[in-house]
Amino acid sequence: MPAIEPLFREYEAFHKDPRNKLCHYFGITIIVFSVVSALAFIPVGIETRLGRFDLSWVAVGLTTLFYLSMDVALGVGALLVLGGMAFGARYVPHWAVPLGLFLFGWALQFIGHYFEGKKPAFLRNAVHLLVGPLWILSHFYEVVGLRPRAAAPLLVLLLAIPAARTARAQDDEPHLAPETKLAADLQTKADDLLIKDKKFDEAISTYQKLVEHLDANKAKFTDFPESQQRAVRAHAYYNMACAQCLSGKRDQALETLKNAIEAGFYDWQHLEKDDDLKTIREEPRFKDLVQAMRGTDKETRRLEKLVKETIKEKPLFDFSFEVTTLEAEKVKLADYKGKTVIVVCFGTWNPRCKEMAPGLVQLAMAIKERGDPVQIVVLDWERTDPTDQIEKDVKDFVAEQKMAFPVALMKEKDPTLDRIPDLRAFPTTLWIDKNGKVRARWDDEKVLNFDELDAITKGILHDEKGSKNDAKPSEKKPDDKKKPDKKKEDEPF
Repeated sequence: MPAIEPLFREYEAFHKDPRNKLCHYFGITIIVFSVVSALAFIPVGIETRLGRFDLSWVAVGLTTLFYLSMDVALGVGALLVLGGMAFGARYVPHWAVPLGLFLFGWALQFIGHYFEGKKPAFLRNAVHLLVGPLWILSHFYEVVGLRPRAAAPLLVLLLAIPAARTARAQDDEPHLAPETKLAADLQTKADDLLIKDKKFDEAISTYQKLVEHLDANKAKFTDFPESQQRAVRAHAYYNMACAQCLSGKRDQALETLKNAIEAGFYDWQHLEKDDDLKTIREEPRFKDLVQAMRGTDKETRRLEKLVKETIKEKPLFDFSFEVTTLEAEKVKLADYKGKTVIVVCFGTWNPRCKEMAPGLVQLAMAIKERGDPVQIVVLDWERTDPTDQIEKDVKDFVAEQKMAFPVALMKEKDPTLDRIPDLRAFPTTLWIDKNGKVRARWDDEKVLNFDELDAITKGILHDEKGSKNDAKPSEKKPDDKKKPDKKKEDEPF
C-alpha cells in the first residue's frame, strides 16, 4: 500500500487556495455520506442484533482497512466517522436524497477547483478519490489537537473503549479483557483529573491505582502487550510526578520521577522544559536524574560534543529554495514555516551520498514516529541536466531506499545550489530552524549516521534560544560559486 505522506503532499499541491479547501471540506463530506446512504438503499444484506448489515457497512469496512494500512490513528478516526454515517444512513427517507447530495457535493468540488485554477487531483491519480476524506480528517485532527503525546498504541486502545461499550450493550461477550478495560478507564480518568479538572490529589490517587493495577495483573493482560504496559506505567508515573509538583509535594515528585525513568521514560529534553516541574528543576536530585538520563558514556559525550560544535547560535548565511519534486510538486522553504527543515545536497552518483541514504530514511521514520515538526528535503544534482533516463534512475533509487520525503532533481541553470556558500562536497546537509535561519551545516568527509543526524536535529529542536538573533549571517553569499565540475567524475563531490 502507498504511504500516506507522499499522497498528502501530492493532494495538497492541488488544494492550496483557501476557497478550494473550504469547498472540499463540505463537498467531500457530503459526497461520502451520499455514497454510504445510497449503498444502504440497495436491497442486499442481513439482519443482526446490531441492526441491518448491508453494502454500506461492507464499503465502510474495506475503506477503513485501506486507511489503516496507511495511518493507524487516521484509520481509527475514519472508522468512527464512516461508522456514524452508516448508522445515520438508515434514517434517510428516500433514495433521491443521496442522489441530490451527491450532485451538490460534486458541484462544490468543481467550484473549488475553479478558484484553484487546476483540474481535480483524481484525474491524475484515481487513488486521490480515497485520499480526499483522509486529508480532511487529518486537518480536523490538527485543529482540535487529536495527536496526543501518549504512546500511539494507547491512543488506539482508548479509542476502542467507546466502541466496546456500545457493542456490550447488545452483546454479552466482552471485547476487552476486564483487566485491560479497567487500565484504560483509570488512565482516562487520571488524565482528565490532571489536565481538565486540575484536581491534583485525586489525579495522584488514580495514577497510583493504575500503577498498582498494572503490577498486580501483569500476567493477566491477554490483549495488552508488555511493551504497551511499560509505556502506560511510565506515562502514569510521569504525570503523577507533575501532579505532585503542582500540589506542592516536591519530595514525592522527585521520587515518583525516578520511578518514571526506571519504568522507561527517556525524554530528558522534555523533562528540562516541562512547566509542571519548574518547582523542582533547581533541586540537586532533579539535576542528577537528568544527568543520569543523558548518560555519561563515551558515545553520549561524543554526540553532545558534535551537537555543540555543529549548531551555531547565529545564522550561518541566507538561504531559501523553491524547487519541483520528482512528483511534480512545487515546494519552497516558506511552505514549512514553523518547522525545522533539513536540506540535503545529494547525488546518486556519489558513494558517500549512497552511504548516507539509509540513515536519512531512518531519521525520517524517527521524526514521523515522534511527531517532530521537521521536514527533510533532498536537492539531487546529477552533474548535468536531467534526461528521462536520469530521472527514471533517480526515481528508482528513491523507491529502493524508501525515501518518503520531497526529492527535487536539480537542473543546470537552477540557482538554488549556488546560494550555498563554498559548496564543495556531496553530501552537504543544512539544518534550517523554524525561523528560516541556517543554524548548522555538515559537509565534512565523514558521513553522518542516523545517531549523529538525529542528535543534531534534536539539538535544533530543543535549543531554548532558537534563532531569535536577527544579526546578519556570518558568511556572505558569493555571487560566482558554481556547482561541482561535472567533468571531475572521480572526485566525491
